[in-house]
Amino acid sequence: MIHLDLEQTNSFMKDAVPLARQMEGNWSVRMKLALNQVIIKHLLNKPLSPNNIQVLLKKGVSYR
Repeated sequence: MIHLDLEQTNSFMKDAVPLARQMEGNWSVRMKLALNQVIIKHLLNKPLSPNNIQVLLKKGVSYR
C-alpha cells in the first residue's frame, strides 16, 4: 500500500485535475481515472521494488 503525505496528495491532485478536465463523462469517474494515471506515472518513475510492483499490479498495470 502507498503511504502518502498531504503534500504529495496535493501534488497528485494538481496533476490529475487538468487530465480529468480533458476527458468526457462523469466527473468522479474522470477524476478516478486521472488520479490512477498520475499515481502510476509516479510509481513508474521510482525504482522498482517488490512493493511498487504489487501496487502497480493492483492499479491494473500489465506485467508484460
